[in-house]
Amino acid sequence: MCFFQSFRTYSTWKKINGIPPFDSKSYSSISRSALISLYLLWKPDNMLRFIIKTLSTSVAVLVAAYVLKGVHVQDVQTALLVALVLGLLNSFIRPLLVILTIPITIITLGLFLIVINYFIIRLTTQIVPGFSVDGWLPALLFSLLVSFVSSIIEAIAGSSSEK
Repeated sequence: MCFFQSFRTYSTWKKINGIPPFDSKSYSSISRSALISLYLLWKPDNMLRFIIKTLSTSVAVLVAAYVLKGVHVQDVQTALLVALVLGLLNSFIRPLLVILTIPITIITLGLFLIVINYFIIRLTTQIVPGFSVDGWLPALLFSLLVSFVSSIIEAIAGSSSEK
């Protein structure tokens, strides 16, 4: 079911969510969805969640670099940049790779997702100077540790901000 099917029309959806009106003839549907995405990202609540998630991921990257021998992060700014790049790659590139590799993923019973994680981490090492991962095993452990530590930090930050 499409996201917009639960609402009668697009203009009703705009009125409910407070999106500023614009001329629908001058924007394509892709532009409209991009505007909605930007609007939803820049809402104060969503922006706060984005900042918390980025900071928790950067702390998790620093923890993983400290614990694992094959992961090297130059400084805190590099960890922040790694968190941003990982977030962008996981948001835009990873879903595309997952969709394109569905047959291989089904045949390998989901184990091919490890290869996709490795590819995303290797791509991050190519983009961010001062960040390196020495092999596939440190990359696998890095992804597991970053997921675990950032989940714990986000749970603690989420519970304190809800009070």
